[in-house]
Amino acid sequence: MTILSRQPPGYDAYGVNVGSHVLMQVELKPKAVRDPRALPKAEAVRITDKPKRLEAGLTGDIKRLANFTPEFRLRVGSYRALFELEGDVAIVYRIMHRQRVYAKR
Repeated sequence: MTILSRQPPGYDAYGVNVGSHVLMQVELKPKAVRDPRALPKAEAVRITDKPKRLEAGLTGDIKRLANFTPEFRLRVGSYRALFELEGDVAIVYRIMHRQRVYAKR
């Protein structure tokens, strides 16, 4: 049984309604806004721009994480944006380097 077969009709593998033309909203939590500030400006812009592209849909290098909260990650070079989906809203919690992002908190 695949993930797709467990979703109701009109929803994709992540549980997002694909039947409507409403764009997904992206909410950046305060830590997700602060995380890239220590980086060079060009790098920070590239890293914070990528999660905002989730508004057009779940595209890019997105993976569902097993036994980890938040449950999704978006890969941006060697950085990761950790987010959850609540309906048609993607809530981005952290944007950190891949070596630090999965460390126990």
